[in-house]
Amino acid sequence: MPTPNDCIPLPQATPAVRDYAQQHGATAETLARLNYRAMYGAVTDGLIPARRQGRMWMVLRADLPQIAAALGLLPNAKQPRSHRAAPFNLAVIEA
Repeated sequence: MPTPNDCIPLPQATPAVRDYAQQHGATAETLARLNYRAMYGAVTDGLIPARRQGRMWMVLRADLPQIAAALGLLPNAKQPRSHRAAPFNLAVIEA
């Protein structure tokens, strides 16, 4: 069972994931995409592991590598597919 020190609130997890990704070779361009809204969206889509405690989403420190990979922040990391619909490519539709 995780201790309170193992759990990070989602707003604090965003800079923790950014630091982890930066230490493991993420580019500045890639890190610029990371913000709280991106993390929250990934949680609600089920792309990253998190659990709800009261009104706060919590992630485990041990899951930081998995979260960074799921968000596409690490070089050569396989990115999971989202269940959200992909945006339309208008060039294909109009052709």
